[in-house]
Amino acid sequence: MDKTYTIDDLRDVLEKHHKWLLGEVGGDPANLQDANLRDVKLQNANLKSAIFRSANLQNANLQGANLQDVNFRDGNLQDANLREVNLQNANLSDANLRDVNLQEANLRSVNLQNANLQGANLRGTNLQDANLKNANLRDANLQNANIQNADLGHANLQEANLQDANLQGANLEGANLQDANLKDATAPRAQNH
Repeated sequence: MDKTYTIDDLRDVLEKHHKWLLGEVGGDPANLQDANLRDVKLQNANLKSAIFRSANLQNANLQGANLQDVNFRDGNLQDANLREVNLQNANLSDANLRDVNLQEANLRSVNLQNANLQGANLRGTNLQDANLKNANLRDANLQNANIQNADLGHANLQEANLQDANLQGANLEGANLQDANLKDATAPRAQNH
């Protein structure tokens, strides 16, 4: 069941999280599991290691936020603005990221297994060492993205824009690349299927 937060409730959670990050008394890590945070504005917030499992952040603005090690598993981030965020080591498996803006974001070593990234803007994004197994990247923009050593096994990259992307060392076994734009992309060393 979704939990709705008032602005004061959310402010209290964020203040305690900030104290927790600093190791201060009264600090508590943010646990916003199942929270309804649709349309929330948390630009540049430091939410490192917060829990957003199954939370609804549709249309949220988190531009520039530190979301390192965050758990967004099963979350809804459709149409969210995540431009220039740090999601290194975050768990976004099974999340809905349809039409999300992740341009210039750091997604190094992120878990996006089974995530829906259809139509997502990942232009210039760092996806090095990311787990994208079975992810839906249909019609996603991955132009100039660093996808080095990422696992795209059985991912759907149909009609995706991979122009100038770095795919060196990436696993594309079983990936659907039908009608994908691979112009000037750096191909992986291993054979593609």
